[in-house]
Amino acid sequence: MGLDLDRPERDGACHCGAVRFHVRLSDGLRTARRCTCSYCTMRGAVAVSAELGGLTFMQGEDRLGVYQFNTGTAKHHFCSS
Repeated sequence: MGLDLDRPERDGACHCGAVRFHVRLSDGLRTARRCTCSYCTMRGAVAVSAELGGLTFMQGEDRLGVYQFNTGTAKHHFCSS
């Protein structure tokens, strides 16, 4: 069974399970890409696109940390546990 690229809604979690969320993706998994900043490169992070209103935290939002680099415009959220 292959990966369903068209499914726009997904549930997800951080590696330790402290943060859980539901997201409605802009174009399924077709927007998946590697972030090339030093922080994400060290962790092998993959990013996908979603509208800000398409993300709902089910638990652990208080466990999120924020990493900003360069201009400080982009905010990269990560599990701080």
